[in-house]
Amino acid sequence: MEELVSSLMGLSLNSGPNPP
Repeated sequence: MEELVSSLMGLSLNSGPNPP
């Protein structure tokens, strides 16, 4: 489940202060 957590964290971080 680490992959899911990592992807979710990455998405949330990317969609936060600096969206892609």
